[in-house]
Amino acid sequence: MTTRIITPPSIEPVTLAEAKLHLKEDLVSVDNDARISAVLASARQAVQHAMGRAIMLQTLETTLDEFPSAIRLDMPPIIDVVSVEYTATDGIATALSAASYTLDATSEPGWLVPAYGLSWPATQVSINAVRVRYRAGYSTSSNAATAQAAVPAGIKYAILLELGSRYKFGAADDAAPAMRHDFARHLLDPFKIYTL
Repeated sequence: MTTRIITPPSIEPVTLAEAKLHLKEDLVSVDNDARISAVLASARQAVQHAMGRAIMLQTLETTLDEFPSAIRLDMPPIIDVVSVEYTATDGIATALSAASYTLDATSEPGWLVPAYGLSWPATQVSINAVRVRYRAGYSTSSNAATAQAAVPAGIKYAILLELGSRYKFGAADDAAPAMRHDFARHLLDPFKIYTL
């Protein structure tokens, strides 16, 4: 099973102004905005990876070689399923109707199971015969302020600490090696997804 990001977030959980304030950068100057934005995205990715959780709205795809009894959907919180496709035994790519399966978005990670009284169809024996696309994140809003407000404060703070470390120690060398914030990582403990 593999899960990958198909459509990355278009909004960061921390605003550029919040990032500049944390970095003690001039809020009016735009000289370093591109660098701060790039480091901010990198910090969000690191925090997201450390938790095993989607922060901002994104589309993911899980691929499997066949249907298991239940499909684990990583990177919660899961919002909804976009599509379930599989390679049928005759080699034709086929889409399942939404009535064919049930999403458990409450559990973390989420799970996708056949609808009551149904079973998964047979697939061709091939690599990545089953493809599940779904959306995950704390908010479905396209309004930046609304989406950012849905992110827990501890996650935002961990992103700011990661941002500060990456921004300050961005050029790793003997004089200024890159540093980790173990404190920031421990802020994420309540949000981590643990799987077997």
